[in-house]
Amino acid sequence: MLAASTGRARTASVCHVLSKGFVHAPYATPPGSRSDCRRGCRPAVRRPAGAGARAGGGSITCQGGSLSAAFNPGVTFRKQTVQVQATGDLNGCASQEHPQIAGGTFRFVGSGTGSCPGPFAIGYGKMLITWNDGSTSTLPQMSFRAEVSTASVDGGVVSEGRFKGSTGHLSGRVTASPVEMGAQCITTGLTRYEAELDRMDIGES
Repeated sequence: MLAASTGRARTASVCHVLSKGFVHAPYATPPGSRSDCRRGCRPAVRRPAGAGARAGGGSITCQGGSLSAAFNPGVTFRKQTVQVQATGDLNGCASQEHPQIAGGTFRFVGSGTGSCPGPFAIGYGKMLITWNDGSTSTLPQMSFRAEVSTASVDGGVVSEGRFKGSTGHLSGRVTASPVEMGAQCITTGLTRYEAELDRMDIGES
């Protein structure tokens, strides 16, 4: 009877590895086995300091900047499909999670439809932002709207890079006069579009 109890006790024994880098992991040891108990243990997973803070997308706000866009073909009084390519700067940026970011540049490529006297283009496109610390944010599906007096790019979710999972929004005021743009609509078609950015946000939607 004593032998049977001893066998059960040995079968139910557990591994208690106290070596650094291992965690306790119980397993049954067959009676008479001299197996190293480490085979029932696994290396402990250590999370780097600050890993929790980096898991989320984070947010950033930029106050100011510029946008310069090209329409191809030039926008006329006939509604048509327009290819849009735009570049710009982001200034006065602040992020609690990434305080080293103070600004950046962006490139936008998309297509939509439009005509004079406006909206000149409404559609969708992809934006790539390069921040001053060398990191990037890719927003593959953003809607844009180029009006006579305002410009906006909305709703894209960062799919890769900094602020992944957060939603972007950009808005600004057109710097060219309606008369100047109207003259281009009549002659060559509106091919250039300039705006000063009021605000750009990336954060929770």
